[in-house]
Amino acid sequence: MTRLTNDVDALNEMFTSGAISILGDVLTILGITILLLVINWQLALVTFVVMPPLFWIASFFRVAMRDNFRASRVRMARINAYIAENIGGMYIVQLFNREQRNFEQFDVLNRDYLHQTIRSLFYFISFSSITNFLSAVAIALIIWYGGGRVLVGALTIGAGKTSLISLISRFYDIQKGAILVDGIDVRNVRQKDLRKHVGAVLQDPFIFSGTITSNTRLHEEHISKLMLNRTSIIIAHRLSTIRNVDRIIVMHKGRIVEQGIHEQLPGQQGVYRRLYDFQYAQ
Repeated sequence: MTRLTNDVDALNEMFTSGAISILGDVLTILGITILLLVINWQLALVTFVVMPPLFWIASFFRVAMRDNFRASRVRMARINAYIAENIGGMYIVQLFNREQRNFEQFDVLNRDYLHQTIRSLFYFISFSSITNFLSAVAIALIIWYGGGRVLVGALTIGAGKTSLISLISRFYDIQKGAILVDGIDVRNVRQKDLRKHVGAVLQDPFIFSGTITSNTRLHEEHISKLMLNRTSIIIAHRLSTIRNVDRIIVMHKGRIVEQGIHEQLPGQQGVYRRLYDFQYAQ
């Protein structure tokens, strides 16, 4: 009876969602591994430190959970067989007045299955807790190693565009040097007064109904109106947004690498030229 109910459902789930999920997870792990190694192989190796204990723990729990699952299936089969026997032999059970005794025996089987299921949940919860702990360890290692590399200048996170705007607005202060606005150190200005004259417009997009071209044109028109009679600093990845600005500062790995206007910078054969060729060749 169990083979016609639970086993069929288990096989159906394995060959449908189970196989697809396994394939998807394997491809995802391979893709992430390759991407990590390409971005920074040293930081990737630090991340991979937790992989050997993770594989050992997964192997241990795989065996334990497999045995536990088999034990649960055996107990479920006993319950199904007992129910089938009592339904088929109901006349005999009533004839010998065994209802209460058979119910007590069924309760023993049912409680045995309950305890086995609780053990299965214990293994599942333990495995999830340990993997979450190892994930936290991996994150801590990344922060420790990556942060140390950033401090010594061997590793740069981002180009630094957003950090500059945050410093001008005094969302946080620099450790060395000074940020000057009209020759005045921003640390000598009250934040309340500074924020009255410095505003930030976030880059959260909203798409209106219509075409992509119409949305792009609309946003560029609003940017032009917003910049009118104001000193504006635009953080842009799309070069069409900054074609008409007075000065373009190109940043790469935390440093200023090029300066100029849109008509001059492509001729320098640098970072801006690569961005120009990539965007305008499409």
